[in-house]
Amino acid sequence: MSFDTEFETFFYISPEKLLVSVFKKGSINDIYKDEIILDINTEISATFINQFLDKNITLIEKKIKSFVNKINLIIKDEEILLIQISTKKQNSGKRIIYNELNYMLADLSQQIKKNNNDKTVIHMNISEFIIDGKIYKSLEKEMQGDNLSLNVNFYCFSKVKIKKFGDCLKRYQISIQNIYSIDYLKNFFQKSDLNECQMALKYDDLNHINEVKLVSKIEKKDGFFEKFFNLFSK
Repeated sequence: MSFDTEFETFFYISPEKLLVSVFKKGSINDIYKDEIILDINTEISATFINQFLDKNITLIEKKIKSFVNKINLIIKDEEILLIQISTKKQNSGKRIIYNELNYMLADLSQQIKKNNNDKTVIHMNISEFIIDGKIYKSLEKEMQGDNLSLNVNFYCFSKVKIKKFGDCLKRYQISIQNIYSIDYLKNFFQKSDLNECQMALKYDDLNHINEVKLVSKIEKKDGFFEKFFNLFSK
């Protein structure tokens, strides 16, 4: 069998249930789905997760006729930490450009990592742009002003728990592709009947959320960030 280039696999882990879904790329309808509703006293241990995966990984690979080598995790966990922080810069009436925003966000990101070195940033989102005291949810390409402030949300999760989940998946030669906080995702799907895995699937299609994606400097030499969703409105 080959690897799963045509399919995307999502695994939701919460105190209430475990859910795994597989989608053919480009489709919102799952071709495989299994879930287990958990008792309030159930401990979500590595053994418990492995039992669920033992059953489902084999069935998924038979269904799609290829190996699963990556999984997207959606997490509900009270230890996911939301940090709200602001930064400001004098802009002297100039047009606001990407590089200036990049430097401001890079500085914030380094502060968060330095003060929370036991956690990994899983989401970074610009909630507000403030230009000369006026609040904007997105930026026009030609906006300018004397003073620029950014209000930014960071969602951070325990490195120890991420390693725990990663170790569970390594038993099947599977790695974590992305990690999502379900509480973060629900901010953008409040009136939706999508389940948790469908939310994560549709998340990257959103174009109005000012999400900042971090990448390694080794992967991209010209900045800390891969892209802004709708940073400059069209």
